[in-house]
This record gives sequence, structure tokens and C-alpha cells, in this order.
Amino acid sequence: MIRERGEMCVMLCDVDHFKTFNDQHGHMAGDELLRAIAQAVATNAKRPGDLAARYGGDEFALILPNTPLEGAEHLAQMILDKARHIELFESPATLNASVTLSIGICHSVPSKDLSPDKLLSAADAALYQAKESGRNRIVPHSI
Repeated sequence: MIRERGEMCVMLCDVDHFKTFNDQHGHMAGDELLRAIAQAVATNAKRPGDLAARYGGDEFALILPNTPLEGAEHLAQMILDKARHIELFESPATLNASVTLSIGICHSVPSKDLSPDKLLSAADAALYQAKESGRNRIVPHSI
């Protein structure tokens, strides 16, 4: 992206209240939820250069080259919508609530002075802000 001088976004997604879910429904259900979230994330990273990966326990990362901030926000909204409709059990009432995510996005035009760690750190700060602002939301940030 430095060579092309193109825009890119790094997105971090975190399952809201995952520990509580895991405690209430068990680790097998927690694993099932993580697989469903991974599917929601991966199916929205459609372009050949997009990369979706699990990043820690209940977090997922997306690297989106050649993506403006508005495009990443649209993608994040699609992921949030898909997560809300995840049904893990025979009866959705068993969950007592829909699955939600908090998402932080960092947008940049990378340069030699901007390390990958800075991009990831900025996305993490935006994710933290989404959590602190009430969860179930997207917080974008440009550097």
C-alpha cells in the first residue's frame, strides 16, 4: 500500500459480553458462537486482497487494502447486522438477547513512517472507544 499510495483500513471486532455468554451457555456454545462470528466476518471480506483472521480469544481482525473509510464502515455495519441474526440454539429465546459486536476501524494511507503496529494500535483504541461508548457500535478513526 505504501508503493501504491492507496488507502487501507484495519478493523478489529470484539464479541460483546462473550465471557458472560460463555459462563451462561458453556464453552461448546461459546465455540459455536465464535465460529458463527468468524463466518460473518469472513463472508464479508470478499475481495482477493482482504484478510480476515481471528485475533485473540473473542476478537477478529480484518485488513482491507484499497478501502476508503466509508467502505470499511459499510462492511462493519454488514458484519454487525449479520451477528445480530445469529441463532445458535433451536429457540432464539434461549439467548435472551441478540449477539452484538463492538468494532474499531483505523483508516490510513500508509507511509514509511507509519508502522503496522501503529495501525493496529489505532484500531484497538477505536475498539476500546466503541466498548466504552456502550458497545454494539462502530468507531472509525483516521490517521
